Amino acid sequence: MTRAGDGRRVKSIMDGETILFVGGHFEINAATGEVTKYYFAGSTHIAMRKYTIPQNMTVEYLLGNHLWQD
Repeated sequence: MTRAGDGRRVKSIMDGETILFVGGHFEINAATGEVTKYYFAGSTHIAMRKYTIPQNMTVEYLLGNHLWQD
């Protein structure tokens, strides 16, 4: 894993697959070109979109477990 000067991860290589991280909002798979974009409400992930240009995009909504307590 490669980290930027501020400690954020910018690149991960695992099992020959390279993932590039752009802030906390985007991930790019260097081998396939797949982009994952994360959507937030405040600091909570609420959805993510995966796509490979020029293919169609899909949106997946992330649901929290209302029974879970920290």
